[in-house]
Amino acid sequence: MALASRVALITGAASGLGLAVAARFVRLGARVVLVDLPTSAGAKAAQELHAENAAFAAADVTNEAEVRRSCSCSCSCSCSSAATNEATTE
Repeated sequence: MALASRVALITGAASGLGLAVAARFVRLGARVVLVDLPTSAGAKAAQELHAENAAFAAADVTNEAEVRRSCSCSCSCSCSSAATNEATTE
């Protein structure tokens, strides 16, 4: 699966599954935007992946406006790996 001309937005990408997906996409030729909380290690993760093909966008994915402000790229695909702790009550 070649991703050479793709830009992927990956949430929860500062660690765990999200980081593993980002690393795999970079190896397959994609440019990736790692989205995670501002307090995460996302910037360091993006730099370690490959500075030219990875960038960090700090955002809380439970806040759509924050995500839109932090990442204005035109993405070809996305992968949501972010965990949210939202509970619903009735």
